[in-house]
Amino acid sequence: MLSQAKKNLSQKTSQRTSKKSISNMFDYSNRGDTSSGSSFFVSETCDYYNSWEHSIYNNIIYYGFLKNKDMKSFGQNFLCDENLLDKIAHSAMPLDQNTTIVEIGAGPCGLTRSIIKNFPRNKLVCIEKDVRFKPLHNNMIKYTKHDLTFEYADALKYDLKYERVAIISNLPYNVGTVLLIKLLTSNIDLIDKMVLLFQKEVAERICAKIGSKHYGSVSVLSQLLCDTSLLFDISNKAFIPSPKITSSLVLFLPKKDNHIDNTNLETFARFVNKCFQFRRKIIYSTLKRLCPLIDVELLLSQQAISKKQRPETITPEQYLQLFKNMPNDTSLYTKINLR
Repeated sequence: MLSQAKKNLSQKTSQRTSKKSISNMFDYSNRGDTSSGSSFFVSETCDYYNSWEHSIYNNIIYYGFLKNKDMKSFGQNFLCDENLLDKIAHSAMPLDQNTTIVEIGAGPCGLTRSIIKNFPRNKLVCIEKDVRFKPLHNNMIKYTKHDLTFEYADALKYDLKYERVAIISNLPYNVGTVLLIKLLTSNIDLIDKMVLLFQKEVAERICAKIGSKHYGSVSVLSQLLCDTSLLFDISNKAFIPSPKITSSLVLFLPKKDNHIDNTNLETFARFVNKCFQFRRKIIYSTLKRLCPLIDVELLLSQQAISKKQRPETITPEQYLQLFKNMPNDTSLYTKINLR
């Protein structure tokens, strides 16, 4: 009888402590030890784990995301510092409550949580290519009342389907520039604001001043369509796994009067890229190579551009006017490869 009573008491104690211990089981952040947690993986049907109650780092360990063999191919570096994530989300203020927020590459939902904290009344749509995050995403939806949706798609092939959009994202390093060009050339009319995290080198090119060594194709397209600001840098030590580069946050505010009219922005981007492929040559030589049959000298003089100027000395608005007066032959411009 006594033995059976002890056995029953042991079972009840175990049941009472199971939920309590789960919050401590994966807390390796103060130990610098990830090897213990990496052996755990939770199934999609787990009922007792509320991801909102745990740190981002613990969720990464709990769901086994550091074991993903394809992290490098997806450009996955997880930002776990909640203060920095809150600062990124807060950089998008103010936003109208009717604006839909889109996050590209939600991953372990660190930035997702900060967006919800800063914009509790806005609809949030998270686009994620890697379906291995789905168990965590389902758990996030289960334990929130926020208007939160996850869509599993390649952002490069995704079309925004909302009237007004703000984009807040830590873009994957390996496709950050290409994603930016896609957003600018395909969806600029729908976008109210963008707050995007890039590797620092890309951010410097986006915000580069005319005449600087960083000024190039992506500078022209970004600054033609938006007012851009480099907000702050983030050390590589804030990420898991730690990349070899520093990151920078950039704010994009689309211009209301950008004079693009019916310009094909994708073709325009290709045209500008062609001009910068020979940045050491004068712009006259480059345009003459592109269109040998037109009067390039007259074309340049109409925009008050000297035939001896180099590509990095020409403003975004001048590039737009040059493009509008060029032959409408898209075969002149090859695949986008902005520099």
